[in-house]
Amino acid sequence: MFKKSEKSKNIIRIEKIHEKDFERIFVTSDIHGYYSLFLKLLDKIQLTKKDLLIIMGDSCDRGPQSYELYKKYMELSEQGYNIKHILGNHEDMLYKAVQSGDDAHWYRNGGEKTDISFSENLGITLEEWKEKDGMKNLEWFVNWIEQLPLIIEGDKNIFVHAAYDTTKGIDEQEHRFLVWSRDDFWTNNKTGKAIYFGHTPSKDGKIRYYVNDVCCIDTGSYNTKVLGCINLNSKEEIYVKED
Repeated sequence: MFKKSEKSKNIIRIEKIHEKDFERIFVTSDIHGYYSLFLKLLDKIQLTKKDLLIIMGDSCDRGPQSYELYKKYMELSEQGYNIKHILGNHEDMLYKAVQSGDDAHWYRNGGEKTDISFSENLGITLEEWKEKDGMKNLEWFVNWIEQLPLIIEGDKNIFVHAAYDTTKGIDEQEHRFLVWSRDDFWTNNKTGKAIYFGHTPSKDGKIRYYVNDVCCIDTGSYNTKVLGCINLNSKEEIYVKED
């Protein structure tokens, strides 16, 4: 179920879930084009159609196979698996580059790897892809990004990409804070719920825990070649790494 929080031009898409509706819930983040790691994770957790997998943003850029990742999410969803993806700052940069026609900021942050992945999979050169505004013309992908939530809220948990402003209610959250912030927001978590986020990579490839039931699951895949995941039911940490 989607809900929009609208204050001025600040539109926040919030998706509500009930944890009890799923047999198991897995949470991961910041895969950054490492499709091989995602496949290893799927194999390790043995995802079923009774489970939920939440990906807290940043599936593109820096790594080599962003196209394959997004197509896999859609394929799994079409097959009846419960896959939910939050808008990360890298999807945000990609979308803004598509809308403005200016990819400089996005490319400085690894966006060219995503363009290369898409153009190669669609059988044209990068130069042709850019000349034809290839990404802009991929309606299925642009439409998918446009509907991504910035917050997934459960009965017991809140999931965001970068941070959650604990001084404000859920309807008062700001887009930039949710997607880009690196504030130590966990020092004042009075939501009554655990908060899970990504965005800030660990250097050792490990999941990190903070005070007040706050957890960061960005294991720095593009540097460490390690992808971390948590089974929320058992609290088990699950890791996969490149051979």
